[in-house]
Parts: sequence; structure tokens; C-alpha cells
Amino acid sequence: MIRVLLVEDDEVFRIGLTVSLKQSENVELVGTASDGQTAIALADELKPELVLMDIGLPVLNGIEATQKIKNKHSDIKILVLTSHSEPKIVEDMMEAGADGYCLKGISTDRLYALIQEIYKGAFW
Repeated sequence: MIRVLLVEDDEVFRIGLTVSLKQSENVELVGTASDGQTAIALADELKPELVLMDIGLPVLNGIEATQKIKNKHSDIKILVLTSHSEPKIVEDMMEAGADGYCLKGISTDRLYALIQEIYKGAFW
């Protein structure tokens, strides 16, 4: 089981993904956050193995939250799950330490496969 923290500010999307992740045999959803500051605190507290991180978050955006989490916990994998596809944003996320990047339109099966690949050390 891969311990996952979900960070998403859109409540409807977060709830839908929470339900979906809880049904996965290979993923244990250990927590959810709706802003970057809470994500950092939960990463410290819950010690997830992987964070699904949105970019457009209140309080502290996903780029800054990713950088702070990776600075404290370099072993935590971060998979960006966002609707932003601008090259500059992708570059900023990678520089912040993200291990992978995908768009929110991804199928559930492909998302689960990516979670497993990123967890095992692949870069996407």
C-alpha cells in the first residue's frame, strides 16, 4: 500500500478523488488538504510516501508547498495533478522538486499506474 496525501482546493474534485482513491487496492489515502500550508503540516505529521499536489492552491500555492515538503522530506514523492499545462508552470514545478506531472483529465486507471511508477522511482 502506498500512503498518499491528496492536496486539492476544488472541493468537488477532492471528494470525487478521495472516494476513488479509497477504493484502490494499492493506495492508502492518509489525508487531504485544501491549501499548501495545510499540506506541509500534514506531510510532517502523516509522513505520506506520495503527495498528489494541485498547483492553484490558496494560502500557499502548490509550487511553494512542493518545495517546502521536498526540502524537509526528500523521500516523499510528489505527483502534480493539475489543470495547468503552461510550460513555465511545468518547469517551476520540476524545479521545486516534483517527481511527476499530469493533467486532471487523466483516467483513473492511468493515475493509479502513475502513482505506482512514481513511487518506485520513475519520473513522469
